[in-house]
Amino acid sequence: MFLTYPPFRHAFQPHPASTLWTCVEVALRWPWYIATAQDPVSPALRSFAISRSDELLYFAERAPAGRLVSLQLLMLSAVGDRAGWSSVPVVRIERCHDDSGAAPYAVVTAEDGKKFGGVPVAPFSPVGQQLVPVLNLENKGGV
Repeated sequence: MFLTYPPFRHAFQPHPASTLWTCVEVALRWPWYIATAQDPVSPALRSFAISRSDELLYFAERAPAGRLVSLQLLMLSAVGDRAGWSSVPVVRIERCHDDSGAAPYAVVTAEDGKKFGGVPVAPFSPVGQQLVPVLNLENKGGV
């Protein structure tokens, strides 16, 4: 989803287990998520780019970076002959199971009630799908 290049490696590296970049390239023009989590050991909020709905489900259910406190879906939107990224605030995450036997993935609900899911992330109709609540971001983390 993102590509990194040596010229964009930041001169300051804060931790040996991570790499700080001044910028990254968006490799696919697919929608992606910005997830903000409450660090479990400090008051810091940390934000992560997540590319797929199955990865979002892992992030929401297992909280590897702490409790998820906000989520934005970034999508390409065309305005005339120009395309840009628009942000869709997410208020709910659900686990989707379907009869195909595919691995479960996240379906998200925007503030306006529209649902998104799949690969790539797109408008989603839950007809015939079983959705199980995972996280309600309207009430700060409850299911």
